[in-house]
Amino acid sequence: MRVSGLVVKLTTALACGCAALMMVTTFVDVMLRYFFGRPIGGAFEVTEISMGMLVFFALPAVMLRRENIVVTLLIERFPPRVQAWSAAIGDLLCAVALLFIAWRMWLHGARLLRFKEVTMELAVPKGAIAQTMAVMLVLAAVCALIAAWQVLRAASSPADGGHR
Repeated sequence: MRVSGLVVKLTTALACGCAALMMVTTFVDVMLRYFFGRPIGGAFEVTEISMGMLVFFALPAVMLRRENIVVTLLIERFPPRVQAWSAAIGDLLCAVALLFIAWRMWLHGARLLRFKEVTMELAVPKGAIAQTMAVMLVLAAVCALIAAWQVLRAASSPADGGHR
């Protein structure tokens, strides 16, 4: 199995785990609140953190599979090679933006760790959450670069002469 396939499987599994955690937490919290008048302490924080992590864990797979939202007004009218170069340039710009955001997120996480910022109920270190998100952004940027390389490689092959 290629490394990129492993990354997609792992990050997708982590995102699915976050979604499952949110669903189970919400269900159990509602049932306990309804039947016993005793909600789960920190359920809101678990859901809040899981939602954020779900997005960041899913991002590398989205970038690698090229499943992000794309607006195509005129590009479909251009030759396949121009379409491929346009897609690759878009991927490169995404990678640059993701790396910039990752850098800023990492610094923000470091500041939160330095000041020992934690969530109110569960005392989860906010800096660790931010830096995990930063790592996922870097991984997403790498996946965007791989996607750019793949689309250019497919466009240069004489067999198909274009990208997906």
